[in-house]
Amino acid sequence: YIHITKFIHQQGNILTLIIKQRQSRDLLITRRILIIVSLLLILGVPAMTLVFIFIITGEENPILARIAFFPVSASQTGLSVVLLFSIPQLKNIVLNLRTANTVMPVNQAVPMRTIIGTH
Repeated sequence: YIHITKFIHQQGNILTLIIKQRQSRDLLITRRILIIVSLLLILGVPAMTLVFIFIITGEENPILARIAFFPVSASQTGLSVVLLFSIPQLKNIVLNLRTANTVMPVNQAVPMRTIIGTH
């Protein structure tokens, strides 16, 4: 990541606008991936600590299963929410679903003869 950012800053004004936009988009995606992966790793630290204690001592801690499964469920929930906000296309789809159910008032009343039909 650090190497990529140094490379982009060293390029200067040599590159065209399209290449700069592509590089900045790639850098943004790389940053988002690193944030998501680091959050998932941080959530797994308590469970891995208890697993290593179990491997070393040979005695299972009574709360091992609870602590091991809680970060998994929390990370799945968190990952779903983070993906909604980090992917612009997915965020637009969700926002469009929310606004599609609004009721618009009709300015003019429909004549009754149009609804029933003419004889």
